[in-house]
Amino acid sequence: ASLAQVLYVDARYEEAIAAANRAIGLDRKRNEAWEYRMRAQLVLGRLEEAVLTMLAERYKQHADVVGMAVAEGGGKAGLAKLLELTGGWPERSEISWRRAAWFAALHEDDAALDALDDAVAQRNINLTFTAVDPLYARLRSQPRFQALMGEMGFELPLVSNAARLGGR
Repeated sequence: ASLAQVLYVDARYEEAIAAANRAIGLDRKRNEAWEYRMRAQLVLGRLEEAVLTMLAERYKQHADVVGMAVAEGGGKAGLAKLLELTGGWPERSEISWRRAAWFAALHEDDAALDALDDAVAQRNINLTFTAVDPLYARLRSQPRFQALMGEMGFELPLVSNAARLGGR
């Protein structure tokens, strides 16, 4: 699962998916393997696969409703439905770091930044790789993103270097 994360951050998405699949094959409950499989699929634009990955283990309680949205409108509709279902309190805040990635994948930049702001306010540990997460490559040049990274203690050269490297 850790290898999947490293490969994902290094923009080696197909390899990250393969590593995640190996980890899942060894232990289906490896949440981080599912997470980086989903993130790689999102970056590759495979929204439908990413949503189905989320439904396989982490959000299986929403499988029927979100699965129907995917069947009717594809991955974008499924992701929108999952965002709707996780938009209430306290879940919206508890998984704001994950919802930010989903909004970024949908190119809803303001909503992604709002979710990141909420996650930063909560000091969510899952934000550790946000400055170099490929899902946020498009947002790195935005002052609001840079301010959030500064608030988290990431040095702005790190954010600038990540943008220069194309998200890696």
